[in-house]
This record gives sequence, structure tokens and C-alpha cells, in this order.
Amino acid sequence: MFRNIFKKNSSTKNSARTVYVGLSGGVDSAVSAALLKDTGYNVVGCFIKTWAPDGYPCPAEDDKRQSMRVAAHLRIPWIEIDAEDAYKNNVAQYLLNEYKAGRTPNGDIFCNTTVKFGTFYDVAMAHGADYIATGHYAMTSPPTPLLKLEEGFQQTNKGVLYKGIDITKDQTYFLWKVPKEKLAKTLFPVGNIPKNKVRELAKKYKLPNAERPDSQGVCFLGPIDMKQYLKDMLKPVSGNVLDTSGNIIGTHDGAILYTTGERHGFNITAPHTKPYFVMCKNANNNTITVHESLNMPVNQNKIYANQINNLTNESLQNKEMNAVFRYHGEEYKIKLDPDNKIVFLNQDTILVAEGQSVVFYDGNQCLGGGIISYSK
Repeated sequence: MFRNIFKKNSSTKNSARTVYVGLSGGVDSAVSAALLKDTGYNVVGCFIKTWAPDGYPCPAEDDKRQSMRVAAHLRIPWIEIDAEDAYKNNVAQYLLNEYKAGRTPNGDIFCNTTVKFGTFYDVAMAHGADYIATGHYAMTSPPTPLLKLEEGFQQTNKGVLYKGIDITKDQTYFLWKVPKEKLAKTLFPVGNIPKNKVRELAKKYKLPNAERPDSQGVCFLGPIDMKQYLKDMLKPVSGNVLDTSGNIIGTHDGAILYTTGERHGFNITAPHTKPYFVMCKNANNNTITVHESLNMPVNQNKIYANQINNLTNESLQNKEMNAVFRYHGEEYKIKLDPDNKIVFLNQDTILVAEGQSVVFYDGNQCLGGGIISYSK
């Protein structure tokens, strides 16, 4: 499952605490490892081996090389953890099943839950780790004053989840489903540092990937976009575009390819002067319904939060809190009723798709989240 290319760090300061760091090959995780080593942790660098569909380019080979280079530069042990089965069975298959059913899933959330906080976490703990660490922009303790670069990693772990101090990079939206007992064993070393300062730290530590651009796209697809993946795997067929009265006004390439709010990729044959937006889709009938205004609610009278993961010690029901339905999206004041129906406090409704994640916040603290459904 893994192999080691260096002997363990011989530092005695904090040497009783061992942390396995997910070294993805990117700058954020590399700086995380450097900060933890500087603070005296016994650091083990881990590269998580991903899966790619047959015939697709493997995006992980360069990532792996970069990960090994960082570990060599920092003189820390390096291991490779095989997570191919977790990616294929828990992430890729989940995405296909959800899209096929007409829902709109978020692969990054299930990648975090089943791979980084699944396979990686389990291997680390099985081999004696006290903590795992990743390069996510999040925190497990309340924000502290901005660190001076020379002070290193000083975040403590309170077993809760807070937004990263750099709001433009905050990634708590993707972490809501991680069990809180695993968060209590997780460190996020760059969560209290703005991105530009992380780049400065990378140069300070002379990391070999200090100038490497941030990665984009779904973790196991690399340069291949999700629509192309769905076309290759599910072979969707063309269907009808409907207006909100049920009239046929155009064609599309397959209902499963579209998500709520989208305004491109379908053909409107009826006369029109404004762009149309996808309001909803019907996978069984292979139709999408569109309208010229996003404010036209369709099947949005009731939306529920299912599969809730509560990151607090209190009930989330009847609690006034903020809800976010898209990564870096707008916050809405809501409450959950006893059936976990989402009650909007400042407006009637918004347009969201089944399968999307809703994440709950109280200020900067992430309270947990759930999966959007139109029924209980």
C-alpha cells in the first residue's frame, strides 16, 4: 500500500506527536508540512494515489513527483497510500449514480470524506499517527491574530471547524461532512494564513514547488471536465427543452448534463430575446425546464436537508443560522424545522438543485451541513 523513502525526522521537540501530512504536490500542503516540522512535530509526508478512468490522462504522476521532491527537500519520511479503490468506488461511482438519478452532487465533498478523511486517515491512525494534516484553508480552533512568518504553526485543535482566515480561499464548504471526531485529530496549518503569505513561506522554506499554480477541476479527472466524463460514462441522449408551461422550445444534449441555474449548452428554437436558465430537470423524461428569470421558482416550495452531519454538541433544528448552497455562495438566514425542512427567514425561496450541499454557519464557525432534497 505504501513505501518509505526517508528515515523519520530525528527532531526531539514535540517528537512524541506524529502527524501524517497529505502531500498532494501543491504549495499549500508543502507549506503545511514545513510549518509542522519547524514546530517540532514528527512529520510523515503522504501522497494519496488516485484513480483515473481507462483511457484518461493520469493527472497524478506530476503531483507524485512534486510530493516526493518536497519530502526530500524537507528531509521527512514519504509514503504512498493507495486510494484507487476509494476514488473509483466511493467518489467516481457516487458521482455517476447521482447524475444518472438527476441530482447535482459535489465530488470534492465526498472525496474529502471517503478518501482524505477515509482511506488516508485510517492508514495514518493504523500506523500510529496522533494527527493528520492537510493544506485546506480551514481551522479547528477560533481565529488568532495573524502570525508572523517566522513564528510557524501555532494553531491548536479544539475539535470544531472554522472558516480559514483568507475568506477568498476558505474551504469549509467542502469539509462539512467530515465526522467531528476526525476533525479533532486533524490539523490545518495554513488555515490561519492568507494565501499570499503561504506563497511567501514557500519561498522562505525554498520549497521546490513554491511557484506551482493551484490545481483546478475534479480530483481524479485532471484536465477532463465533468460533462465530458458524464458523456463518456453514461452516454446521454438528446431531449426536449421545456418552458415553465410544458411547451417544447428547444433541444439539449442530455438532461443529466445540466444543473440548476445553468444558461449554456442547450439550443432554444423558439423566438427569444433574453437568455434562458435551467430551472429544473427530469432525468426520467430526459427534459429540462428553462425560464428567462432565475427568480421564477419551480418545484422549490419545500427543500430539505438530508444526511445532516452536525459538527456541534447542540441540535441544529430551530436554530437561526446562515446557509450556503454553493462554494463561496451567498449566505441565507434559515432555520431547520423538526422535519429538517429549510425555512428561509428573509425571503421565500431560492433556486437550488437536489444533491447539492447546504452548509450551515454561525459567523465563521461551520456547524455542519446536509444534502438538498425536495422531499423528507
